[in-house]
Amino acid sequence: DSKCYGGFARVSTVVKKYRRDHSNVLFLNAGDTYTGTPWFTLYKDTISSEMMNILHPDAISLGNHEFDNGVEGLVPFLNNVTFPVLAANLDLKDEPTMAEAASLKPSTVFTVDGHRIRS
Repeated sequence: DSKCYGGFARVSTVVKKYRRDHSNVLFLNAGDTYTGTPWFTLYKDTISSEMMNILHPDAISLGNHEFDNGVEGLVPFLNNVTFPVLAANLDLKDEPTMAEAASLKPSTVFTVDGHRIRS
């Protein structure tokens, strides 16, 4: 079977094409972005944040696998990404390092073609 089904290079190509061809595109990621891959096993948050910054989604949410290495494994990723990470249902009173991450937001609002979109 010669079909290729994924990879960051393929995702990057598709995202760049849609952004080039359409002015009203939002790229949202639903989480579970990196855990389970060989490159995450070797490089942890460093490579994950670098690759996601290259893709530059408009926003992402956290999936359960972002917590596979605990809060201490997630906070460096949150501190190194350059886009909003949305999580409205977290109680962070006992996790101050995560609560202080600049990228972590309960929600955000986008304006696309004059329409306000709350995410």
